Amino acid sequence: MADEIRGEARPAGPPAYVPGADTEVKTGPNWIDQTWTGFVEGGMQAQAAAAQAAGGGFSYTPEQLNTIAKKWAALEAEYQRDLQLAEQLIKAEGPGKEYASDGNAVLIRNSGEALIAANRDRMAYCRAQAEKFWTAAGKYAEREEQATTDINQQGGSV
Repeated sequence: MADEIRGEARPAGPPAYVPGADTEVKTGPNWIDQTWTGFVEGGMQAQAAAAQAAGGGFSYTPEQLNTIAKKWAALEAEYQRDLQLAEQLIKAEGPGKEYASDGNAVLIRNSGEALIAANRDRMAYCRAQAEKFWTAAGKYAEREEQATTDINQQGGSV
């Protein structure tokens, strides 16, 4: 009997993993997307319900408009913090020098890029919403001031 065994070990079928073959960013419902979708849909449903309410509309005080705008701005700031964390993902490197580590790092970087793009979109949406409410509050204040001026010119009081 021989003291050593020589030969080669090769898998019988195709390789289970091929580096770089599956680097496409996969998307799907996750808790962040579901939360965001619920948040947006909830706002849209509230707007639709308010429009259909008796009296044909809704009203907010300037303080309420500013509070809502601040909440949108705060949500944008949260996405900004998340964006800074996501930027770390696109710098990911594999822990080792084998192909599996490199492939994993590519997937992590792709995931980071998708997260950054989603966060930027959400930040822009939040900023736009905040600006709409601040604009509405400003117009409300202007109209209130104009009404006060008109009343005072007629000799009345507010």
